[in-house]
Amino acid sequence: MSARLAGPDPAPRSTAGSRPARRGVLRGAAAALLALAATGCGYSSGLRTPEGYRTVGVEFFANDSKVPDLERDLQLYVSRSVRDTVEAPLTAPSQADVVIRGRIMDYRRFAGIRGADNNLLETGVSISVQAWLVDARTDEPIGETVFSGQTVGYTTVEAFGEERSRDRSLSYLAEGLVLDLFARHSH
Repeated sequence: MSARLAGPDPAPRSTAGSRPARRGVLRGAAAALLALAATGCGYSSGLRTPEGYRTVGVEFFANDSKVPDLERDLQLYVSRSVRDTVEAPLTAPSQADVVIRGRIMDYRRFAGIRGADNNLLETGVSISVQAWLVDARTDEPIGETVFSGQTVGYTTVEAFGEERSRDRSLSYLAEGLVLDLFARHSH
């Protein structure tokens, strides 16, 4: 049995034109206006290619390190970064207007923190690369060469620590290289 407070019954409300319904319409209208305004002013959230280039390709970088197949892993990360951040479509290097070319200069494992009894507790990897843009038609460089290095540490108790650190380093390097190569063309 439910208890009821004394007093008159509130007037029945109509659900047509209720606040939640009006808020939904207003939100939809605001979103549409924002989308229209963003496209009308030329706003873009992606990086642009140099003037006159419509597609981007990523070649396998030369690998001067002593780690075999490191260039294959880096190529995947650079391709992903281009796909995620550059407005131009990613295509095969043989079909692209502009190509990212580069070199893995170094891969080092470094000693890190040691415990009281001289056992290794933390270590890491350091990777250095250089990259540049190339006009695919003329094979001439476009802009400056970008140099980048990344160091990522890991604890020695971490399962697959070196592999994970290497992958994080490659991911960070790829994002930085793509940003450095294309940001100057995105103004």
